[in-house]
Formats: sequence, C-alpha cells, structure tokens
Amino acid sequence: MHSALIAVEVPQSRNKWRDFVADVDNLGSASPDPLYKHPGIALLGDNVWLLNFHKNPGGFARIVTAAAKHNLKYGILQFDAAPQWFPDGFNPETIYQAGASLGSG
Repeated sequence: MHSALIAVEVPQSRNKWRDFVADVDNLGSASPDPLYKHPGIALLGDNVWLLNFHKNPGGFARIVTAAAKHNLKYGILQFDAAPQWFPDGFNPETIYQAGASLGSG
C-alpha cells in the first residue's frame, strides 16, 4: 500500500471533536505537533487526511488511535500506487498552511 485516505466522523459534540483533534495534534503536550505539518500527510478537509506510508507511516496510527479512543467512526480508502492528482503539479499538502488548525474557530 502506498497511501490511504482516512475520513473520521465529526461528532455532534464540539468538545468530543476538540478532544480528538487535541490527541491527533498533541495539543495537550508541552510541544504541540500538528499532524498536517508532517511530510507525507495532507489535511484535505477538517476530517479527511491523505497519508503517504512511504514518507510517514506513523501518521496513520495517530489518527486511528485517536478515533478509537474517542469512539469515532472512520473509513480508510487504500491506494496501491501514488494518487494521481489533476491538474498535474497540484500538491494536496499545500491546502492547509501556516497557522491552520482544526481546533481553532
């Protein structure tokens, strides 16, 4: 498997979602570490990530572990080869940039 798209259910409770995001991004630690800033991980929407297993296999575990901890449903779409984006040259890792955070707002 080359990559996977992971979509996590957004719960009705904003607090539950905020807690999930805090776990995914280590926001409760002394050194917050937003997952979307890691190489090989693209945050495509508030609850959808594209992960490249060749560049960052640990990101998958972070999302799945946090979803399980907070009893959130998730779906995984596997890609055997690198996803082909059109138009050519589009980089999904640029969608969420500088200061973007799921927990804000």
